[in-house]
Amino acid sequence: MKNISKRVFYLLSFTIFFAPLAHAQFQLSNRLFKDNKTAINVGYAGEFEKIRIAGVYGITSKKIDDAQNLVWQQAILDLPLAKKVAMATLFTNVKQGDFTQFEIKQAFAYKIDISDSQSLSAGLGITFNKQSVHYSNGFDPNDNVDLEDPYLLENSFSKDGFDMEVGFVYKYKKLQVALALPSLLKQKQKNTGLTAYTEYEFKLNEKFDLTPSVLMQEAQNKKVEALTSFNLSYIKKASFQIGYSNFKQVAMGFGVNYKKINFAYNYSFSSNSEFKSLVGSTQQIGLFFSI
Repeated sequence: MKNISKRVFYLLSFTIFFAPLAHAQFQLSNRLFKDNKTAINVGYAGEFEKIRIAGVYGITSKKIDDAQNLVWQQAILDLPLAKKVAMATLFTNVKQGDFTQFEIKQAFAYKIDISDSQSLSAGLGITFNKQSVHYSNGFDPNDNVDLEDPYLLENSFSKDGFDMEVGFVYKYKKLQVALALPSLLKQKQKNTGLTAYTEYEFKLNEKFDLTPSVLMQEAQNKKVEALTSFNLSYIKKASFQIGYSNFKQVAMGFGVNYKKINFAYNYSFSSNSEFKSLVGSTQQIGLFFSI
């Protein structure tokens, strides 16, 4: 068992320090993943073994003329059903101008205790998603847009779809490794590749813990973004997070835990001079309630 633990730890270390060297053109939506893991892997459903309600609001500003800000909203109900079984319902809404993508995901997870220090959780999610755009309201007349175009006169377009997701979460003491396939049916509007997450918690002293982590996600164009992050926690009541992705984006945030309420905030911006001239900063706020 010690040899296996060492190998897993070496793999974690390799991922943390070398994953950001990969190339990417996809921006991760969920920057509050430390408090919102069910959103990145359905295997995390029921992790806290109590009823949990979460709400996240994020906005990315645009610097191009007439471009609308990107708004990302999510609500999650995490509910334990039995000792080893849990369910989670996720509502996600993405809106930019008159383009909207709405998604409802119903997930179930089952936990297996391998030993006193090891566990494996498996999750299955079924998703309904809807995309819509209002052409007549989504475009402003200019040299490149003619509102008399017959295609735009159709007023609106919408498309519905279903998808499935599977996820696995392995825990060994302070180590977590999670893998997920977010789109088994290969929906074009979703991430079709592998999502991976890993973290390890180091206890610095009686009051401070340091948790390095990596979140990687494959997009439609087969590019992968990896966000390497470090989270410093003070007696589990307050935390500070800083991270950097190979998308050349810096992410910083903090969190406060008070009794059964958690508050988290994240601010990220691009360090790429070409990209930040088009897209501004991203801010996300999350509230998490345990019952």
